Amino acid sequence: MTKKIYFIILFIFIVGKSQIYDIHNFYTQNLFYYSPAHTGDKEQIAAFVTYRRHLVNINDNSKNATFGIHSPITKKMNLGALIKTQKFGLTETLSGRLDYSFRTPIAKNHIISFGINGGAFQRNLNLEDLKIYDSGIEDPVLRPDYYKKIQVFMGASLLYIFKNFEFDMGIPILYKYSGRNINKEYIISNYWSFLSYSLFSENRKWKIQPSVSVFLNSDKLLNYNVNLLFDYKNIVWIQPTYKGNNSIAVAIGINIKKIGIAYAYETNSGVLASIGGPSHEIMISYGMFKPRINPLDTLSPEYHHDLKSIIDNKTYEEYVTSNNYDFYNNIIELTDSIYKEEVIKKDPNYKLKQDSLKLAQLEKIRLDSLEKVRIDSLEQQRIAKIEQAKRDSIRNHNLRHLSDTEMDILKIGVHFNKSSAMVNQESREYLNKVAKLLKANKKVKILISGHTCDLGSHETNKKFSADRAGAVKYYLIMQGVSSQQISTDLKLDAEPIAPNTNEGNRKLNRRVSFSVIKE
Repeated sequence: MTKKIYFIILFIFIVGKSQIYDIHNFYTQNLFYYSPAHTGDKEQIAAFVTYRRHLVNINDNSKNATFGIHSPITKKMNLGALIKTQKFGLTETLSGRLDYSFRTPIAKNHIISFGINGGAFQRNLNLEDLKIYDSGIEDPVLRPDYYKKIQVFMGASLLYIFKNFEFDMGIPILYKYSGRNINKEYIISNYWSFLSYSLFSENRKWKIQPSVSVFLNSDKLLNYNVNLLFDYKNIVWIQPTYKGNNSIAVAIGINIKKIGIAYAYETNSGVLASIGGPSHEIMISYGMFKPRINPLDTLSPEYHHDLKSIIDNKTYEEYVTSNNYDFYNNIIELTDSIYKEEVIKKDPNYKLKQDSLKLAQLEKIRLDSLEKVRIDSLEQQRIAKIEQAKRDSIRNHNLRHLSDTEMDILKIGVHFNKSSAMVNQESREYLNKVAKLLKANKKVKILISGHTCDLGSHETNKKFSADRAGAVKYYLIMQGVSSQQISTDLKLDAEPIAPNTNEGNRKLNRRVSFSVIKE
């Protein structure tokens, strides 16, 4: 073969079986990047975007961008996805994966999570920037489709948490690779482990987390990171890192509500220091953190005097702060339940007192119900008294001119449809009898009172009360009754003859009533 490739870096990248996963500097804040067991560990929908540019002084240096999202789907199961693109020299790689984890407590203060993932990646060769000498002999290695194929990979990891101690281990990526010998395949794998311990200040505002991670690939190339994270209330954090390849990185981040922004600067003190230059990385995240709650703050003030009670040979404060509450969804519910258990231990009659309190509450509900029935009964009695007083008033004014039959005619009154003051045909026939009665008794004067039901505003009811009384008065005058015999009054909904509890009763209350005021 006479074709010569002038970009040696391409050969190193392809034949050297490069990894899909590079070492990025934010993984202590975002362990989902490497470990599927951390899928859903933020207990909410969490998403992030990262961009890394490695050794900026080298032409065609490595650049990669990643987007990931993960979330709980039940109390124990979680799902996530990650997409990554990487460009290095003439090669571009696109990969995607799906992650699943199952997380559960196995004993008091012990939590375990198992995660798996699966995905595929495709590596493309960009020959447009490749300079070659052409001898006329075709080289299949330089065909654009030679490296363009999809490869499938999978991974798994295990997470164990005990209080503030955390340990991860797994194989984030495992796939088959065909080398220069087309008939020979290699198993490509990456082994990863992580160990951390979190130290908290007394008020839990500060967290200091030393950690170490170890990376091992199929070629038995070992690398490790030593990290020291300083975090203030999950709002501001900074982390220096020393890497086994003689690199030193410093990452810093700030979180505002659910949005986080982070930047990392990495420099190499080894052989690449003079030619490679630094590396830069940024991350934007959503929902990747939650406020660190001091368990004491979740208790209402009446509990504070009991915080020194002894639970498992610890004070209440020590017991609460020594447990890993990141796993629990509702810390208020947890601390309240602990307090109740302690109260029961101290007071054997606690449950009896609670039962007595419930009985007292039920008795109060029963008495309130009886009181409502009593008030309703009194209202019915009040209405009955009003009606009786009207009847007595009419009889008291009935001296010698009106008979009982005539008085019964006046008791009937006129009824109206909803939102109407129109006198219908049936009411006109009744009013003709009233008009005949009044014309026969010129000394009798009546009071026409307009009524409404309880529907409508005060102004609306006032209008219909006046319109109904006026309509009846006008009709009687048109029938020959003297206007001197008639007066009107507006009652609105103040004197119902039936409770306004249904439409039938309300129809009875939309009326005009008659009262004899002078003979």
